[in-house]
Amino acid sequence: MLLRVETMTNEVFYINENQITYIEKLDVTKSDEKSAWQVHLAGESQATLSVNYNQITRRPFK
Repeated sequence: MLLRVETMTNEVFYINENQITYIEKLDVTKSDEKSAWQVHLAGESQATLSVNYNQITRRPFK
């Protein structure tokens, strides 16, 4: 299934949900809602997307 992901710079990507290896909180001193998050993707060259909290808490990430 393809997931629609909007980055912090308002770029929109459609990624295969099987490509997500893990999601990392970038600033542990901030609350979840205020911190940026990085979605790590598997593939030939490891890629990451920086997203806001609302992107990882909406379905199907949740």
